[in-house]
Amino acid sequence: MSAVVNTGKVPPHDEAAERAVLGALLFSSSETFPTVNDIVTAGDFYKTGHRVLYENIVKFIAANPSQTIDTVTICNFLRSEGKLDLCGGPGEIAALTNDVPTLANVGKYAEIVKSYSIRRQLLEFSVKLNETAMNEAEDIQVALDTKSAELLEISRFGFAKTDYAAARCVDKVANKILQNSKDGFVPGIATGFRRLDDMIGGFRPGQFIVLAARPGVGKTAFALTVADYMAKKKRPVGFFSLEMDKESLLMRLLSSNSGVPSSALRDYTVKPNSVDESDLIDATSVIYEEPLFFVDTPNATLGTVKSLSRRMLQKEKIEAVFVDYLSLINVDPGYARADLQTWEKMAIISREMKALARELQIPVICLSQLNREAETSSASIANLRESGAIEQDADIVIILQDNQRIRAGRSSGYGQQQDGDGGGSDENVIEPVQIGHSKHSGKRITVKVAKNRNGRTGNIDLAFLEDIVRYYPIDRGFQS
Repeated sequence: MSAVVNTGKVPPHDEAAERAVLGALLFSSSETFPTVNDIVTAGDFYKTGHRVLYENIVKFIAANPSQTIDTVTICNFLRSEGKLDLCGGPGEIAALTNDVPTLANVGKYAEIVKSYSIRRQLLEFSVKLNETAMNEAEDIQVALDTKSAELLEISRFGFAKTDYAAARCVDKVANKILQNSKDGFVPGIATGFRRLDDMIGGFRPGQFIVLAARPGVGKTAFALTVADYMAKKKRPVGFFSLEMDKESLLMRLLSSNSGVPSSALRDYTVKPNSVDESDLIDATSVIYEEPLFFVDTPNATLGTVKSLSRRMLQKEKIEAVFVDYLSLINVDPGYARADLQTWEKMAIISREMKALARELQIPVICLSQLNREAETSSASIANLRESGAIEQDADIVIILQDNQRIRAGRSSGYGQQQDGDGGGSDENVIEPVQIGHSKHSGKRITVKVAKNRNGRTGNIDLAFLEDIVRYYPIDRGFQS
């Protein structure tokens, strides 16, 4: 972004810093170019001649990696490109080498150039923002979404320069692989379940992850269990709940952390001076320290989810976003026509959630419903409700399945369980788990990694402790 905004004033810039950077490159490109090229681009220079000169220095070095660059070679190169006069001619270019106080500070000079470039970007952004605000024909939520994305790009990537050359990156990547190739290392953010993390490598930046199940199987409980674990590890997490309010979510967290049944919290039957009260107080202290941020705005729109996610990234430095759940997100009028079919709406939401994950470079985990066919058969990606676009966009699809419930559904109809265990109950029995001062039984839930764009798929079993709405590893394999 290098446009000059007409405000009646000269846009902010530092000509001395620009000359010092260019002069240092002409004096000793082998020593200074790697540092400078990591900080600035040609568009960061204010003066046209400086911008063109830097652009051609980069071009010259790429075309002649073994040749030394100096005032003679660059002038000859600029002459062949027809750009010499645009850069001020041989005399102006030679004079640049006299304007370098010290090569040791070339990185600082480049940062000054970059900082003024960002100021000019902000100035141009403010003018466009004013134009948008005055345009009453533009949908306000779409305008907010678009402009917040532009501002985030300036703030996040102002000093981050994209490098496309494999040769400049491969050593760094290889060293990272070797350093991290040790037992127990999780490339992404650990979920807390070792076997799941071994399969998917944790939740990684830029991934769009879908967690799907039939109603009542426990997908919100699973999402809260994972979010709670991340927050305990001091990984800030944003959690959008479009179905439950914050108080209900916090009651679930207090129950899962204290071991006090959620029914006792919901019905306010925890007795004073009891072990349950003691466990509840301890759990409160733990959750109080967690960087977990809830948004329970009802009827939230796509623009609201995106804008608030950006805000939490900037303010709270969140490292993951959970959305419970996809079908409850409304599409803003400005994003599409009013008569959208359900599958079209879901395709838009799925695409935008994927784009949000890539934009923010954090994992975005969205909960989704499975269709009714999943009640009587082994669930698959094909059972994702209302849209095949979710299957296409998702990097990882995790399906929660209650096999006992499926057996009951086969014999009694969709979602209607008979009295008793539905057959084969022994394999569904979970050894009681001690949490707080009490033990809790649960049922076996199959966690199916049905899609994993960059890794393995497969199944693991977890215990769902229904009375405290918490998932627990059957092998007690929590991450430490």
